[in-house]
Amino acid sequence: AESSLRRMRLLQVVATLVAAPAALPAVHLGPRQGQDAPRSSQTRLSMSQRQAHEVPAAQISNLLCSREFVRDMARLAEQIVMHDLPLALWNNLPDNADKAAEVLASRLTSRQSAAFFAPDKLGHVKERPSSDRACAVRAGRAAFAVELQRKYSAKIEAWIDTPDTLEKQCSVLTLHSLPQRIAAKSGINPSESSDVNGAPIVVVAFRGSKGASDYLRTDVSPYFVPVAAAQQAADAADMGLWSVARAARHLLPFAPSTLDASVTWGLWCSYAGCRQSPRPETQKQGAASSGAQEPRNGSSHGGQTTCRALVRETVEKLLLQHGPRTRLVLTGHSLGAALATLCAYDLLTSPLSQQASETVLLAFAPPRFFNLQFNKELDDLQAEGKLHALRVEVAGDVVPHIPPRRLGAHHGITARVLLDPRAKGDKISYASPKTPISTQSGLAWPHPHAHTSHAILLQGDALGGESKARCPLDLTWPVGASNDQSQVESFV
Repeated sequence: AESSLRRMRLLQVVATLVAAPAALPAVHLGPRQGQDAPRSSQTRLSMSQRQAHEVPAAQISNLLCSREFVRDMARLAEQIVMHDLPLALWNNLPDNADKAAEVLASRLTSRQSAAFFAPDKLGHVKERPSSDRACAVRAGRAAFAVELQRKYSAKIEAWIDTPDTLEKQCSVLTLHSLPQRIAAKSGINPSESSDVNGAPIVVVAFRGSKGASDYLRTDVSPYFVPVAAAQQAADAADMGLWSVARAARHLLPFAPSTLDASVTWGLWCSYAGCRQSPRPETQKQGAASSGAQEPRNGSSHGGQTTCRALVRETVEKLLLQHGPRTRLVLTGHSLGAALATLCAYDLLTSPLSQQASETVLLAFAPPRFFNLQFNKELDDLQAEGKLHALRVEVAGDVVPHIPPRRLGAHHGITARVLLDPRAKGDKISYASPKTPISTQSGLAWPHPHAHTSHAILLQGDALGGESKARCPLDLTWPVGASNDQSQVESFV
């Protein structure tokens, strides 16, 4: 009880810091003085070197040029993955889409219950108890899931649920086809192949905050830990190295400016766990009794069953199976967006034996769980063409502004699309990867349903709880082949 009280007090302090007006110093993502080169063997461009020219067109994935694809990933990350996604989820569904959605809605369950102070929502609509068959949230998510499966010939490859308290769930899917309107934007001739140019798109979707432990133990985490030290401990499965990584933590307000690329301790634990050994048999039995799908067996990471080990194993297997033309998309919403960002960095700096032809990071409403150096290195990976990253936010959403930047906290991704349906001017604006983060707009007037309305706004519907606040489909989508190119889409 005392521990929970301390965490709640810390949350109140953070909220006070966010609300307090203060002028933020200009922050430019340039190189640090006297700092050793990054661990990558290739030379990375600094932000100051890149300010002289626009980001090349090759550095923006064509998948991100499609508002429809971004919307479908928002449906997956913000809504669908909030329920458990076993391998047989889409089996034996009726051909009729409406009937299929009705059947699927009855299948949607979750081992993890929503916190009483943060109900699971679709826009402004709250999820009802599982006994209520008229739940609009489950009905909406089921319709999204049916459309996703049929539009992309999607297949669930793995549902990863350890189920350790801190480790988050995630789903690994493959998309085997693209609609013609999306394929055209992705540089694929649909007539050449029905399976995405000979190789599927591998999608890893992380679940966001849901249970009380997510908010009180993971989201409220005041320490930074260097990613390199945490990676070394996780790769070696050595508790001694794990203790070293734990000792290397720094309290956010006092973390030195020369600190290596770092992540909050709670986020790393939700990705890689606090234990580096196989899960006890009692926990395995607990997973079976709760209805959770047992994690994949035969891990290639020293028998570990952490979320990180299982994600890496599953992705590596799929990349080896489908070949070098396979593209990888990492996505998530809220805490899940921060996990997807960390996973992208982890896969690119501690690489697998087989790399994807293109790695795309699509983060919806990520909190600031990284330090400045992490942001720099991820921007450098994007400048080198190794990563195509974009974060999407809704004006009035508080989560992307926590913790405050004055504590040294950053999103990890500079490129941003802002959805502002109440704006008098541009309702959809774009900040490119070369835009100094200090110039990006701050927190607008908070909206209680902004955090769970990404999929709704990208569809062109009204912001949760309002009737006129929209981002219509006839607006130009600002992410194009270059920073000055935009496009209008027509989709249902």
